[in-house]
Amino acid sequence: MPIAKPPVGSSSWIVERHRIYAPCVEQTLQAEGSIEHHALLFALMSPTTRYIKLHPHAVFIESRGNSYTTDMVRAFSKTAICCNEFKQSTDAEKPKNVAKYKQITSEFEEANTAFSVVTERQLNAICLYANAKILCRYFHQKPPSKNDKMMVLDIAKRHGPMFMLSLIRLAQRKKIQYASQIVWFLLAHQQLDADLAQVLTSRSRIWLNKESGDRYAF
Repeated sequence: MPIAKPPVGSSSWIVERHRIYAPCVEQTLQAEGSIEHHALLFALMSPTTRYIKLHPHAVFIESRGNSYTTDMVRAFSKTAICCNEFKQSTDAEKPKNVAKYKQITSEFEEANTAFSVVTERQLNAICLYANAKILCRYFHQKPPSKNDKMMVLDIAKRHGPMFMLSLIRLAQRKKIQYASQIVWFLLAHQQLDADLAQVLTSRSRIWLNKESGDRYAF
């Protein structure tokens, strides 16, 4: 029986892995690396996501003469499907990779499937990785009562943009229990908004979200 050779040198490639439960498919998914985990958090919080699969079966790319496996497949409906490759921006911008992804995109489009390369730069411009990890945790918590939720949203509407801590304290004065958790829950569910490309703190500006688009689209 062949014996595998031990790794040469000390530079072994260790992949950071993250396991997270995905309600839309009722199973735990394992993301490999921070960019894939970052994107998975977005997909789980997006109201348009109907199905997610990581590392699906390989497909044959005729123009390249070899097989290719995407990192993620997302379905938004029975006919709207998007496949994603996750890369560091420095790798995605290399000429050989730009040409490769152009060929892959063309063949996926012929099969009525969208394809895109997603980088950490794109994701962080929408919402920092650190923020996404916190928001996803609150996103899946038990929803607050409708009355408490509406009271917090009313405060945000009447007072306009304010520090997160100020919003929490105003809610507490209204005898709203767990005001901090409710504010985070509403941020995660896109009913409150903030500059998520900056680290969220108690002094982050918070306001009522009046936009109809999906914050977590990528």
